[in-house]
Amino acid sequence: DSRGILWMSLFNGLSKMDLSSPFTYYTESSGLPSKAVFYTGTHNGYLYAGTNSGVYVLDAATNQFEHVEGTAGQIGGFVQMGNDYLAACGEKGILKLIGKKSVPIIQKKNYEFHVSAMVKMHADSTVLLVGLRESMAIVKYHPDNKTYTIESTFDNFQSRQLILIADKNDNIWTFGDNRNEIKKLSPINIDGKWQFTKNSLKIYGTQNGIPTQGVNQFIYDNNIYFARTSDSIYVFNDKQEQFHLDTGLFFSKYARRNSNGTTAFSATDNAGRIWANYGTGIFVKIPQADGSLKIINKPFKEISTTFPVWFIEFSTNQNGKQVAWLSSGEGIVRYDGNLDEKKAGNFQALIRTITLNDDSTYFNGFQIPFEKNKFSKKW
Repeated sequence: DSRGILWMSLFNGLSKMDLSSPFTYYTESSGLPSKAVFYTGTHNGYLYAGTNSGVYVLDAATNQFEHVEGTAGQIGGFVQMGNDYLAACGEKGILKLIGKKSVPIIQKKNYEFHVSAMVKMHADSTVLLVGLRESMAIVKYHPDNKTYTIESTFDNFQSRQLILIADKNDNIWTFGDNRNEIKKLSPINIDGKWQFTKNSLKIYGTQNGIPTQGVNQFIYDNNIYFARTSDSIYVFNDKQEQFHLDTGLFFSKYARRNSNGTTAFSATDNAGRIWANYGTGIFVKIPQADGSLKIINKPFKEISTTFPVWFIEFSTNQNGKQVAWLSSGEGIVRYDGNLDEKKAGNFQALIRTITLNDDSTYFNGFQIPFEKNKFSKKW
């Protein structure tokens, strides 16, 4: 067409090829075992994809994904510890990724160390908070000999599947046993060692201001929020131990509960801009020179309804330009754009033939007189 987009008719629909598009799509045709990609990660020039069937790595020569040897199951995230790049690898425990291979870091028999998610502590960059099947663990990295040890565990605490919500004070939040409850688990430093104790767990309910319908938890700009609906977002007062409704949050209009399978997520890029997706598509908060903020979402309208984004990772290409990798239930989307808000210009499309099931098309409610054999429509 007039924008340089090639449209192709297929046996099962239409396909388009846009060489000027900032989006590149990686799906099963790119070597992924399925469309679902929970996390992406970059290390030493490798792009890793966390799937339902282990970790896959993108081969730069073929532009195809290949399975990383030794990985399996659902992947719950990637974390950099020193020079080690780790994967939360379900029943395989914690694995270190080295190119296209993996090495076990912590692994136990009978799937006793089944890792669903993990994050690095804010207070100590050598400590991992690890979500297991029905418990939590604190894992310590020892830089001097590059080993890992399990420092403490806490039973009967289940983090959210493939997600570990930890605030800037390293409190771990998850759903309670009842719908209107929230659990908070706090690691405690005792004589220089991070541990869980019987005093680490607190349970909050309606007496603390939680609505009877319950709330979801998410992080934005290192702050934790609790949402019931887009217009019912709560903040937690640590001193009062109360949840309060906050009606002044700008991002509430971008939130939609469980929209299209989206997982509430935010990430900060290399330029300090905050990217997030809370159900209506990706939006980016850009700090301005005068101290004000600019919010944009137009560049991502193309994928807002078709790709439920779960995670955002950033890397830098050979030219020093930032690349965003969007993990979703429909594969991986690579974004090479510059957050340009310009809309596409007007264009013409000529419809020459319309057929339905290899037969003539029937119109209902709209007729074109035969003497007027030209029809035009503008969008």
